[in-house]
Amino acid sequence: MSSRNPRSSFNRTFNNEHDRRSDRHYDRNYDRRYGSERDFDERVPFLQNDIRNRGLDIIPQDDKAQCGATMAKKRFTPIIVSAIFLLISVVLLIIDLLGSRSLYVLFILLAVFAGISAFSSYRTYSAFTSGKFDMYGGAIMHVGISRERKPASTNRSDSAKRGSRQDEYIEHPYAIVNGITIPVSKSVYQSLGRHINDYYYVLRIKRFSSRNDEYYFLKADPSLENRRTGSCDPRSNR
Repeated sequence: MSSRNPRSSFNRTFNNEHDRRSDRHYDRNYDRRYGSERDFDERVPFLQNDIRNRGLDIIPQDDKAQCGATMAKKRFTPIIVSAIFLLISVVLLIIDLLGSRSLYVLFILLAVFAGISAFSSYRTYSAFTSGKFDMYGGAIMHVGISRERKPASTNRSDSAKRGSRQDEYIEHPYAIVNGITIPVSKSVYQSLGRHINDYYYVLRIKRFSSRNDEYYFLKADPSLENRRTGSCDPRSNR
């Protein structure tokens, strides 16, 4: 385990939540939409004293190939969808260039978007099929959404369009797994919220920086926790 305090990221999340609540611009409808934030404050003493605040578990890698194959299957469909969308965009672009040439800019943008999406999906698919990912274990302790206020210039622009002065926020879903705060997608956030305290394989694909690392979750047998050989903070292990 690293010498870093494994609770540091947890404490930062806790402090940020209280800073957000003291903000006079706080959206009072936020807790009605995401009740887990209020539950989080109520569970803080329990979470801080939880023995799982040790960092992600280092577990045997026997199931790594199987986990990679499972995730690769899930990532194959987005590749096909993006590829079809790219093909359609290119065909429409060619037809437009041969005809009126009135919408070619739109079709170019659609083709670029589809190409980026296909490349991103393929890169993730390739990482899982080649085994170029890290596998840890951990229990889901909490899921939530932190908020970051948009820049003032953006707020003024958005408010002017709607005729409102209310501040705008960017929402960042996250999961706390064994005391480690991990950014997740909105769909993963909604899924993990139904499985608090369940044990998962935590799969990480390294990117250019730790902030851009991708995390994926697969349900694991609870007995796997008893086979752990250590713990770590994956963000410091690059």
